[in-house]
Amino acid sequence: MSLLDKKLGDFKPVDIASDVELDNSVFESLQQLLNRVARSQQKSSQSTELIHDEVKNLVSQHGALINDISETNAKLKAGLESIEKGLIDYIDILDELHSAARQLGDRNFSDTIDVALKAAGQINERIGLTALGSVGAAVDPEIHYVVNSRETDSLALDGTVAEIVKCGYRIGNRFIRKATIVSFKRGAQ
Repeated sequence: MSLLDKKLGDFKPVDIASDVELDNSVFESLQQLLNRVARSQQKSSQSTELIHDEVKNLVSQHGALINDISETNAKLKAGLESIEKGLIDYIDILDELHSAARQLGDRNFSDTIDVALKAAGQINERIGLTALGSVGAAVDPEIHYVVNSRETDSLALDGTVAEIVKCGYRIGNRFIRKATIVSFKRGAQ
């Protein structure tokens, strides 16, 4: 038997009607106390329902706003990606024009394209667009897409970038396009 059981003693049910006589003041006090508890529980229940309804209303009102914000963010992101890709396409065209002008020996046109490329480079810097791929760098599958390989006997050149076919780009840690390259591959001896 536990200490609590010893202190409480044996349980004996009480029949209030026959065993206990309550005077009216005690009975009324008890009745008032029970009524107050019942009213308090009723108010608490009503308050809980009101709070539940208010939360439901707020969620429905603000849920629509949150959805609108999410949709707007998605549209902005898609727009930004479109601008980034447009800028990259513009740089690709300038690179092709520059190569063509050099092959044709048109110095004036080549100089004009150089100015446009320099301006595009300044825009790239402002938005954090970084070119990927450099000749001689080790081939990295995270940033390079190898389209061909060039045979070499040099151990030092094996697995490095031989030629950049198309420059790759990233903004911060987000890759926009891998660099398309030709890599050196050591031939069989």
